[in-house]
Amino acid sequence: MSVSRIAGAFFLALAAVAVFAAPLSADLEKEFRAAKGPILQLMRSKQVDNRIKGLEQLGEFPLVDAAKVLVQVGFKSQPPEVRRAAYETLLKWSDDEDIAAFLNGIVRRDVHRKMISDDSVPIVAALLASKSPDVDQDSLELVDKSITWNRPRALPLLNTLADEFGERGEDSDLRALAKLSKAKSFSAEFGFRRAVVQGVIRIHTPESIELLIGLLADVKGEIRADIVDCLQKASGQAIEADHEKWAAWWQANKATFAYPAVAVSVTAAAPRSLSMATSASYYGMPIYAQRLVFILDTSGSMHGARLMAAKRELMYAINALDNTAAFNIIIFNTGVSVWRKQMSPADQATKRAAGSFVESQVAHGQTASFDALEAGFNFDAESLYFLTDGEPFGGKIQKPADIVTVITKANHPRRLSIYTLGIGVGSAGGPSDDFLQTLAEKNFGSYRRIDQ
Repeated sequence: MSVSRIAGAFFLALAAVAVFAAPLSADLEKEFRAAKGPILQLMRSKQVDNRIKGLEQLGEFPLVDAAKVLVQVGFKSQPPEVRRAAYETLLKWSDDEDIAAFLNGIVRRDVHRKMISDDSVPIVAALLASKSPDVDQDSLELVDKSITWNRPRALPLLNTLADEFGERGEDSDLRALAKLSKAKSFSAEFGFRRAVVQGVIRIHTPESIELLIGLLADVKGEIRADIVDCLQKASGQAIEADHEKWAAWWQANKATFAYPAVAVSVTAAAPRSLSMATSASYYGMPIYAQRLVFILDTSGSMHGARLMAAKRELMYAINALDNTAAFNIIIFNTGVSVWRKQMSPADQATKRAAGSFVESQVAHGQTASFDALEAGFNFDAESLYFLTDGEPFGGKIQKPADIVTVITKANHPRRLSIYTLGIGVGSAGGPSDDFLQTLAEKNFGSYRRIDQ
């Protein structure tokens, strides 16, 4: 057959497909117009099951008009299970070019308005999960700019989004997390960076391991420890935080790798058991962070040998910090005293100044634990090391359970690791012991009892 005949046959086939596709699309639009009323009635029902049923029926119509209904009704003032069903429907459509273009228009509008709303978050999520090559830029721009415009509002929304991707754990979710790791905010915001990495860790697939190894080259501190802990648990290897060694291991093993039956957890309560050399420790607790705040109790009950030992151990930790680290010190008793207004580099001159400050402290007053922890959030840190010898007494909040609740909520966008050290706090399982254990477990840290 000649080239001209082949070309002619090809274009005839294309024309036939176009002619065939047009009636199909027209028929679907006609069906949707007929079904739209009953679907809306279900979606506006007082019964949650009916709303979800309406969304399921809506999902049978991959049309821009159906997407408009979903955006207008599916996310507004809906309970979580309905919003989840709406997102599932949106996700199913996100590879459709026309629907993706419509959703991208909403994102562009929000960029123009300088806002990110609860309703725009699932739209951004669906677009990030899309395979369409044309939708990433605007979505990532909204992610980045929303943090600039309104950080206190945007960070919790975006961190929750990363958490939800990890909990769902589908291929589309890993694809979305990989895209989020390319956002400017990933480099700029510790809390967002950690939320994205924690989302990837929750997804137990070979592809997530490959992504984590790639990320290992660019992250430091607590997040590097998160990744190495996951890789070691998943692989059974004791390789430390060396990207090249992990990359070589993966190259040799990815064809046969299977996730272990024992899940690798990334919850706040999941203790690390990693083999990872660190240059510094505090009362035997490894220090992974590059930016950290030490919080030291100097209340009256710390008087004498207890405070002397705490000072000594604190200076051992500070003097062992790598010179690339930065730190600060908070002293608390009835009130709170901050050593410096900003984080300070761990050079020799700064360490000597810290030694003079620590040595000058004397024991007196009450135990304003909440106020001290709250002050720790004023600094751009990765971790807080909180040492105390008793239950909170004094300060804005005194009840231990309330302190844990308020601090954990405040830490959701920050994702700091809070390490707690209880010095002479009484019997295991007692009130002080339980307070410090729970505070650490709910905030990505660990607890160390010091019996003195």
